[in-house]
Amino acid sequence: MKKILVILFLYGLLIQSCKMDSERRIKLTDGTFNGLATRKVATIQLAAARKRSIAVIHLTNETNNRALDWLQNGIVEMLGNDLAQSRQFYVVPTSMTQEAMQQLNLTDSDHISRDSAQVAARQLRAYAFIIGRYCMRHDSLVIETELRRTEDNALMGNQSAQGLRLENVFIMVDQLTRALRNDLQQSLRQSANLELETAARPTESIEAYKAYLQGLEYYEMVQFRKALGFFEQSLQLDSTFVAAYYYTALIQSQLNNDLDRARELVARGLRHSEKASLRDRLSLRCLDASLRGDVTQALAYYQEICDFYPEDATAFLNLGTFLYGLQRYEEAIDYLEAAANLNPNYKTAYNMLGYTYAQLYKVDLARKALKTYAKLAKEEPNPYDSLGDILIRFGLVDEALEAYRQAIKNDPTFWASHFNTLIALVEKGKVEEAEISALDLIEKVERNSDKANALIYLAQIQLVKEDKEAALKYFQQSAELDPRSQTALTFIVQLKLDPDNNEARLRQWLQQIKALTPEELANYHQLTIFVALCLENEVLLPELDSLLIECDRLITAPFRKTILAAFRQIVHIYQGKGDFYSLFRLSEENRREALKYMPSIMWEFYWHYFYRALLRSTGDYNEMKEFIVAQRDLSRAVGNIPFDAQYSNILAVIETLSGNRSSAEKIRSHTGLANEKDWRFSGSYPAMQGFYLKFAPEKNLSASASSNGIWRDGFDGLPDGYLNLKAIFEREFGLTGYARLTVHSPKPQPACIRMGSNRPFKLWVNNQPLVTLFQYTQARMDENLFWVKLRAGSNSIVVKVNSLFGPTGFYLRVTDKNGYGLPGIIFGEDETDLLSDASMQ
Repeated sequence: MKKILVILFLYGLLIQSCKMDSERRIKLTDGTFNGLATRKVATIQLAAARKRSIAVIHLTNETNNRALDWLQNGIVEMLGNDLAQSRQFYVVPTSMTQEAMQQLNLTDSDHISRDSAQVAARQLRAYAFIIGRYCMRHDSLVIETELRRTEDNALMGNQSAQGLRLENVFIMVDQLTRALRNDLQQSLRQSANLELETAARPTESIEAYKAYLQGLEYYEMVQFRKALGFFEQSLQLDSTFVAAYYYTALIQSQLNNDLDRARELVARGLRHSEKASLRDRLSLRCLDASLRGDVTQALAYYQEICDFYPEDATAFLNLGTFLYGLQRYEEAIDYLEAAANLNPNYKTAYNMLGYTYAQLYKVDLARKALKTYAKLAKEEPNPYDSLGDILIRFGLVDEALEAYRQAIKNDPTFWASHFNTLIALVEKGKVEEAEISALDLIEKVERNSDKANALIYLAQIQLVKEDKEAALKYFQQSAELDPRSQTALTFIVQLKLDPDNNEARLRQWLQQIKALTPEELANYHQLTIFVALCLENEVLLPELDSLLIECDRLITAPFRKTILAAFRQIVHIYQGKGDFYSLFRLSEENRREALKYMPSIMWEFYWHYFYRALLRSTGDYNEMKEFIVAQRDLSRAVGNIPFDAQYSNILAVIETLSGNRSSAEKIRSHTGLANEKDWRFSGSYPAMQGFYLKFAPEKNLSASASSNGIWRDGFDGLPDGYLNLKAIFEREFGLTGYARLTVHSPKPQPACIRMGSNRPFKLWVNNQPLVTLFQYTQARMDENLFWVKLRAGSNSIVVKVNSLFGPTGFYLRVTDKNGYGLPGIIFGEDETDLLSDASMQ
């Protein structure tokens, strides 16, 4: 069930504690949970007493005298120094303010708008910000300032000072400082009084509040359906209860996948939010931003909550959980450990810590966190379900089964553990037992959505048995039971179980999309899946182009607009259209923001079709190269290492297609990607139990890649850095395959192996086991990072991938700590590592 807790990117999961603000301010503790971020935790604990921060953003020179430009920074510095003398306020250093403005491309602006200043203040996480201007009025210098609250850009004070001579500027700034400090103190007193009042009385109805508390109790136990009933009851008793709107909307989005209902609830809650506590307002706004797909704004709200409530463990849990959803695991650890140490009894913090440690391959710490969770919630099912997920991730299936069964023992209606048990049984090779359990589960569950989910598991079991007809039958039954969900349809089309009817299915899906209201279409999160399926089947391309145009008109979030432009480019190339580049007419600021979050999206689809489009394009490679270079440089500027590598590899492919082989070789060496012809493959072997059985390559890892009868050449037809094992082994369902790469290093040196696999894999370096990971996910470049020591001369990397059905393959790069190729590295049995033009067709 914690899978629901980690689908944060789409649904903006926010987990709050169950007490009023005045009760949930956790006292600082010495902390009892030691993990990876001891120093960071101590710093966060000390920060509980920090001051409110103020950012002095900008003053505009309106004197028409360029010689007075220096006053822009001069007055800012003076205001900062004067305000910093207060014991109540923290003034953001000018250097940090300048850095933030540089990142936002504001440093060269003569005039900065209030909205732009607010964006800078949000980035600096300032409580309030100051902007203004100075001008000459007759013979007097006049300085005018506005003090604005960052949260909503509300005006908190409007002050001015006037002096006859420039020498009086210091006196003028002193006057301004005293006036601004009074405005700040007055605002803080008002905020404190408001927060105290709303925290003490979140609703006028005692019964509504009681139902709300019961809902929170079940929510914290991950019993979302029971919690939902109580939250809905509290809203029936008090239709202005903002916190109840928040939780009701959250559960509707994460459990029922009813985003329309969730957005409706958020909108109703926002109408009453002015009377709510600051915490509830920010939380609701954060969920609103998440549901709209505005990751930047959602993250800003999370950070604001941490700043406003630095002593509250929940604030740090929320931010850590959100960072987990963005795959920023090391940053997430800082905040999650802080939450556990600020409140040693915080169950949910240990749950999230377990998953985050697992992402960093810290198995012992993951166990420790989840065992602590289990001690705090002995009778609850979720601690054991979470533990089972962590154990199975590292191939410990027997222990995982035991954990899932304990969860079911604690609560027989905890369906997540029933589903997870089916997965574990199949991995143990007990397919018949899994099938019987799935059929039994379909009879037990009551809700159609649960029955539909169970049918999907049953269909997958049929795929393991390679019974495509039975799998198709169960997928179709699932789709009929839960028409709102397109999961079953996606399986049918993607796996090509009934290819003759796929176009009709996609056309019907398109009609459902067209029937959406403009607001629903703007927030339709299954759009990229639909686009990818249409591209895979090469159908409905003109209709798809029109749909993407309409969505672009409605969507405002930068990263989502960039996704639309990216996919529409591919649609145009597939149709032979020539306006490939004009679709990216987004501002650099929008593209910069988008590239910060793109790794979290389903880009396995995008890159797969981009390379296909590239190889079939007949356009001007020089024009295409110019576009790709710009995208690569922007990716590099924002620190998006995987996109930097992908665009660099695309440049290498373009150079090869253009006949510039030496240039291609130089570019590819920068990525740390080997060419597919440098790999050797062995397989395929039987998939059932293949993850655990040792086949010939695994029995003799030291055998040379050129050994007869074990290894062979292979190519999947697409030079995208992704090794598509289904294509290489020509196996539709169920395969275990091995891939071997020889790495020649000029000297002993550390290296980072960057993996991204969509199926369970094992990894060996120089015949030594490095990692075993059981996962079914999207294949993303650099998803998993492992540090090794290369020896001088030849080194071997062996990858084993096991797949029962579905997409099967992986990315692998060998890089330095910054994600760039190591100098002097040569891949392959010999030094030839370029694809021939013929092999790329």
